[in-house]
Amino acid sequence: ATATVVEAVAEAVATEAITSMRVVQAVAAREASASAAAAAVALDARASAESEAAARAAAAQREREIEEAVAKVAVEACAHAVTAEAAEAAVVVAAATAVGLRAQV
Repeated sequence: ATATVVEAVAEAVATEAITSMRVVQAVAAREASASAAAAAVALDARASAESEAAARAAAAQREREIEEAVAKVAVEACAHAVTAEAAEAAVVVAAATAVGLRAQV
């Protein structure tokens, strides 16, 4: 009878140990899942920020290209202008061109 009681206690202890181990594993799995989710959110936020920065850089580059093109057109037109009024008109046309180019962006 004593052996049966000892076996029953040993079995109960083993069962409790297995249950405790499963609980610990479940908690660890939930923590790993939460950590992976947080890492995914951080990566997504970083990718979004990098994408926005790239878009801003592309827009700034396009703006510089427009300004350079307009300046070139204005300088060339002024160089070929016979009168001051013609040069002034060339600058106005160049400015209007810039507005049109910016509207296309």
